[in-house]
Amino acid sequence: MTTGTKAKKPIRTFYQEPTKSYSPPKEYNFGELIPHADSGSRASLIESLIKEHSSTYELMEPHLDPLPYLNKVHAPEYVEALEACSKKLQESEESNAWFFPSVFRVNQEFNRQHVQSNKHVGYYAFDTFTPVGEETFNQASRSAQSAVSAMDWMLNNNESFAYALCRPSGHHACHDYFGGYCFFNNAACAAERALETVKKVVILDVDYHHGNGTQSIYYDRKDVFVINVHADPAKVFPYFAGFEDEVGTGEGEGFNLNIIAEKDIQTHDYVEILENRVKPALLNFKPDVVIVSLGVDTAATDPLGDFGLTEDSFEAIGRFIKSINVPTVTVQEGGYDVASISKYVHAYMTGYLQGETA
Repeated sequence: MTTGTKAKKPIRTFYQEPTKSYSPPKEYNFGELIPHADSGSRASLIESLIKEHSSTYELMEPHLDPLPYLNKVHAPEYVEALEACSKKLQESEESNAWFFPSVFRVNQEFNRQHVQSNKHVGYYAFDTFTPVGEETFNQASRSAQSAVSAMDWMLNNNESFAYALCRPSGHHACHDYFGGYCFFNNAACAAERALETVKKVVILDVDYHHGNGTQSIYYDRKDVFVINVHADPAKVFPYFAGFEDEVGTGEGEGFNLNIIAEKDIQTHDYVEILENRVKPALLNFKPDVVIVSLGVDTAATDPLGDFGLTEDSFEAIGRFIKSINVPTVTVQEGGYDVASISKYVHAYMTGYLQGETA
């Protein structure tokens, strides 16, 4: 009789190549018009790495209609308004047209909802960093489709891991407004698909920026425990959410955990947060499924962050996720060092696979 090691299953990666280019050219950043950080090459570079490492990854075609989940997570009128705005831009005589919201809903007493033209789409926006383009609705919908399809595949096939390569990202998108380069909350859509099959979900957000959208969607619910490890919102985006005294409300009280990490944090201290603060809270909740909102803008090289994480750090995060031993869908969020984003994602996946043999 011969014996051998069991071959590792490839990481099923759900992704659709854009049918058209989707790269916002500019953003208004505190009054200054600057190049947009969300480069269209972010996802394509990760895709190229996946194809290069064909023995480690298997590209899967997203198969599940995202619209029912978009309408569970978001206000249907918001979904419709975003679609209408994109369609109006498609009909524009200007090629590659983009609309920058300039007037926003602030007064909560008088804020009548009506979107008769693109000038009104600011009703559903919270910043000037996030323009709407011809392909915004299509690409944001496809991004959500990758997330719900990854979850659907994992649960239907009794698997333990899947990866949704999402762009645009989603964790800043709230119930009825967009911002932070996010339009639809991909992690929340995946959670809603999970809750059709299971009872309890954890969303662990390890992006540099606090996932204010995910927090707000589940802030009063007890079936989804949202955990964020992020930079200090008193100093960085989103500025007005992500503080440690935000613990949930009503039935959701105690099911929102914010952990602020220090500037220049290194691997040892970051993993210590995961092991000593995240893991006990997560396992005490006894989730059926974990969703990881993976932002690699925590890297020391990222232009939008000031953490000190490296490839070794992301491997350690991947090993930590495996050690939880709960079925996990990883959803791609931020990461703006275009030259390095794919190697950081690959390091995380490598760490997860290393955890399988530990």
